[in-house]
Amino acid sequence: MCDVVLEADVGITTVKVAFSVDARHLSESLVASTAGPLFIEDDFPVSATSIKNGHFVLLARDKRVLAQVTIPPRPPASSEE
Repeated sequence: MCDVVLEADVGITTVKVAFSVDARHLSESLVASTAGPLFIEDDFPVSATSIKNGHFVLLARDKRVLAQVTIPPRPPASSEE
């Protein structure tokens, strides 16, 4: 699973991409950050996503690449006895 997460905190706004498998967190990557508010429609206008060549890609309305994150390998299945 891949989630795009907007985090707004006092004095900073970030956009992250987080990957998980079977509710296990695999990785998280910061793709945008600004002091103060980040206005998605102006500062980071994501309108689509795609998977291309092993990367999760965030695209603007004009199909320009805003960010890309390498998709982590799937961990081996755990053997629960």
